[in-house]
Amino acid sequence: MLSYARENGIEVSKEELKEHISYEKNVWESEKEIFEQYLSGRGITEEEFFNEIAPPSYENTILKNKVRNHILKNAGMMEKDNEAKQKYLDEFYKENIKVLEVDKDFIKKYSE
Repeated sequence: MLSYARENGIEVSKEELKEHISYEKNVWESEKEIFEQYLSGRGITEEEFFNEIAPPSYENTILKNKVRNHILKNAGMMEKDNEAKQKYLDEFYKENIKVLEVDKDFIKKYSE
């Protein structure tokens, strides 16, 4: 998906990442005790989590969503139901997205 994003000029802005981090902080506020247990178990602070650990994962999530939406928009699929969108994406990925690392579960899912 990264190559698709590069080829199509899809990027995650610093502002998008900041917004996502802010959203996630608010989500974790409602589950503060569980989040604190998680942080304690990893031996990190909340600041370390949101400044160092989470951003690459969040950026990847945002990028994947942007790629997905770009593919669907270009195919005129935005108004379709979720099942039709997923079916289209499955076929698109199978035909167009190269897998660099062999993931047997992924290959099995999309080759059926």
